[in-house]
Amino acid sequence: MADDDWGLPAQMFEDPDYDVGDFLSDINVKDGIFTNKIDISKMHDLEKFAKNWDITANTGSGYETNPMYQEDPKESLEKDYNYTRDFKAFYLMSTFNIGKYVTFIPGIRYEKYNYDYTAWNVFVTDRANYPGDQSYYTAEKVTWDSTKAETWFPQFQLKIKPVDWFDLRLASTKSIIYPDYRAVSPYLYEDTFNEPTLTLGNPYLKPAITQNFDVYASVYDNYIGLFTAGYFYKQIDDLIVPISYSTKDASIIHNRHELTQSALTAIDTWSNLKDPSYVKGFELDWQTHFWYLPSPLNGVVLNINYTKVTSESYYNYLRTKRTGKPPFYKYEYSDTTRTGRLVDQADDILNFMIGYDIGGFSARLSYLYQDDVLEYANNQYSALDEHTKPYSRWDFTAYQTLPWLEGLQLFLNINNITNEADLRYKNRDIPQYLSRAEYYGTTAEFGIRYQF
Repeated sequence: MADDDWGLPAQMFEDPDYDVGDFLSDINVKDGIFTNKIDISKMHDLEKFAKNWDITANTGSGYETNPMYQEDPKESLEKDYNYTRDFKAFYLMSTFNIGKYVTFIPGIRYEKYNYDYTAWNVFVTDRANYPGDQSYYTAEKVTWDSTKAETWFPQFQLKIKPVDWFDLRLASTKSIIYPDYRAVSPYLYEDTFNEPTLTLGNPYLKPAITQNFDVYASVYDNYIGLFTAGYFYKQIDDLIVPISYSTKDASIIHNRHELTQSALTAIDTWSNLKDPSYVKGFELDWQTHFWYLPSPLNGVVLNINYTKVTSESYYNYLRTKRTGKPPFYKYEYSDTTRTGRLVDQADDILNFMIGYDIGGFSARLSYLYQDDVLEYANNQYSALDEHTKPYSRWDFTAYQTLPWLEGLQLFLNINNITNEADLRYKNRDIPQYLSRAEYYGTTAEFGIRYQF
């Protein structure tokens, strides 16, 4: 263990004869990317050795002997938490028929919640002077019961049906997006060994509130089937996003921990966006059965759904300006925003299904297409955003009823027929910047089922 960082070189565990086969071959990964191919049996041998071996270290006040195999406080404590979440809610709703053609449905909902948390504050100091000893960090349990809020959700729906084959629906609704359990946890993890870094949850987070407006029209006819077109608009206030910045100002983290003034502390946490985010778009849906065509085409069924979305969000970051001469620098901080797409939102979504029904036989072939999704938005630079590659897949399902018992069926399901990969890129304009590839494989199910 001669490395200064108490690590071991990967070459010790190499298996030069390991063959990766054709893994990732269809996404143009260059030869030679797989270096230090590891022999897992050697890793297991080292684990057994470390658990049964002690090392002696100079702690400054004498020599102490401790087990070599120590727990990592970041993995063992930082991610541990217990919580209780209490909800209270009620709603009122009524229906009013206005004449023959108009139905009005107003309503209101109330929600009240609070979190009670127990988590850990972990402080890492100097690993170098305490090799193999847990003295390089301290941990303290922290409790929190101040995260609470109440919200009213007024809404209305209006349906206008002037004729039997057409209706128009308008709606105004309000919804809530609660913070992730870990995001709102009061945990804190500080590491000052190299540069000061601080990772912490934010128990001051507020839920995001969405105001939704929808206008949908439907036409239904024996020959047309059901055709629906709609427009939607959403305004999201206090959207919750992960955020990273460097600062000396502890008030930004609600003075939960004192920050060193000798250097900037790199902070990773969650925050509510100060500016609202917007989502708008339209949806088209057609469902039909070609019963009127001559046999055998009269068994064909079709369903097409397309959604076009545009979104806009304003991501906050702290701009740091340094003035003065060394060593007497002064730092000025200013809130700045950049505009980008909304996280976890695709711009285009297409679902297509064609099927066939005749007698006791039914089959469906479906196709899904989803445009690239913004999975991570860098608060300051759009070039550091992470996107998925546009994704598509085919699925097939079929069943045949059996004559011996009502509800007995022979079925076949095939999922992800073309084995499409889920790919993620650092920059969607540079496909070589691949950061993740997930393959789910093609799966098939064949059997007999009984439904009752």
